[in-house]
Amino acid sequence: MTLLRSIFVKLKTNSSYGLISVALITSSLILVALLYFADTTLLLESLKQFDLKVIPLILLIFFVLFVIVGLRLFISLRLSGFHNFIRSFDAGILHITLLNFLPVRLGDILYPFILKSSLQVITARSIANLIII
Repeated sequence: MTLLRSIFVKLKTNSSYGLISVALITSSLILVALLYFADTTLLLESLKQFDLKVIPLILLIFFVLFVIVGLRLFISLRLSGFHNFIRSFDAGILHITLLNFLPVRLGDILYPFILKSSLQVITARSIANLIII
């Protein structure tokens, strides 16, 4: 997980605080707006009907999907001459994390930069990889 460590080191620098702040504020505003316009009684009723016995199955599916995403990225990057599964798995996890936390698919915009900085994949190949996935 060397890529995640290097990303966290970069996030600790002062130059990225502005971008992180804008992303967190935007995500928070979208979440507040969704909760404000949501039907809270229906939401609470749905949570009451949730069966806690399925949580291990959900976690298993979640981890299997992470492995599938890492394999997909690894297989597509093998065409570019990249042969390190752990680093491609790490980049895939970071891409999914950014897709989940940043609004409006900004994770896809950052994807070529992730591949270029961490895996030394040229931008054209990383954009082609993004289109493929």
